[in-house]
Amino acid sequence: MLDRLRSHIEFGNRYTGVECISINGKEAFIGIKVKRKKNLLEIEESFQCGHLDSITDKLSKSVNFFLVINNDNVIAKWMISNNTDHHKLVYQAFPNININDFFYEVIQYDNSCLVSICRKDDVFQLIDSFRNSGLFVYNFSLGNSLLGGISGFIEGDNCYTSNARISFNDQKINKVEFVENSEVRSYNVNSLKVSSHELLSFSAAIQPLIGLHELSDNAHNEKVELRSDFRHRRVFQLGLKSALIFFFGLLLFNFIGFSHYYDKAEDLNKMSSLNQTSKERLLLLNELVEKKEKMVNDLQFENRSNSALIINNIISSLPTSILLTELKHQPLLKKVKPGQTIELDRHVITLRGDSNNNLEFSNWIVSLEAQPWVQQIDILDFGTLNKGVSTFEIKLKLNNDS
Repeated sequence: MLDRLRSHIEFGNRYTGVECISINGKEAFIGIKVKRKKNLLEIEESFQCGHLDSITDKLSKSVNFFLVINNDNVIAKWMISNNTDHHKLVYQAFPNININDFFYEVIQYDNSCLVSICRKDDVFQLIDSFRNSGLFVYNFSLGNSLLGGISGFIEGDNCYTSNARISFNDQKINKVEFVENSEVRSYNVNSLKVSSHELLSFSAAIQPLIGLHELSDNAHNEKVELRSDFRHRRVFQLGLKSALIFFFGLLLFNFIGFSHYYDKAEDLNKMSSLNQTSKERLLLLNELVEKKEKMVNDLQFENRSNSALIINNIISSLPTSILLTELKHQPLLKKVKPGQTIELDRHVITLRGDSNNNLEFSNWIVSLEAQPWVQQIDILDFGTLNKGVSTFEIKLKLNNDS
């Protein structure tokens, strides 16, 4: 009961197996998805893809599956031997290999055994390729090793896989013959119809249910790490879903439990809205007052007494032939708009007026230029208004310390 509960927590009710094979020297993938419904299994979907990128169309992102590596990178050998030392069996099958560079799997039946090897780099590269596509391998096997786990469920005394003919004796493997381009056959596996090319991926998919049969390998640490990563991802996914369900339930409970307070809450909301409106008006008035104060402060010059003295000197120096019509101290650089900072033309005085004596006007400009507080005088406009009277506009740029 506990094992079944643990299996459900880890895998849910869906199981996936994928076999990597070689067709004419190119990788291809055969996959199968199995669903457990009550105590029965049913094949939900099977597929074959010619490229790894195509698998993402068949499997959802973050799916975890059992991988069977059965491509040209895997070398397998069926041999007769009574030796029970699996290291020696590997060296007997493949005398010249450096075993540290390879993963191996050994299945032994009485006086015969199946030895399968694959370079570690090839295994890691394939698993990483799946991971980069958002698919995760939680366990792997080499060659036809997994078929021993379902040999007791296959009707008949032999079967074919994607690259081998397997013979049985007393529901155990007693011979493995490797073939190329085997025909697709259909088998009855415990009342499920499975094609010959799907036998290994089907066996991989149901491993969490039937358990791994007896085989020996040197990839224990790597498989433990893959399983640990899978469990962490599974716990995170279940935790996230549980948290979402919990918060949704909590929100639903609050909605149902407090719905009868709706009318009172509505009255309070109306009162709150009224108070909020009053508050917003007060804040708006306060903001308006602050802007007015800022406008006044911006219009004040840092040295008021000195400014008044300069303006007084200008007025005192006016000849009788000149009539001022406008004097602006620190004029606006642009039109004042609501909500924008007031920009002043600092240390500047502009004068407008009329003159009926051009000579006195020129002398007056010269006298102003001679003042120590004047940095520069620009005549912005000078023209004849009518006979004997000219209009003018000048700009006095004051020294920064004035």
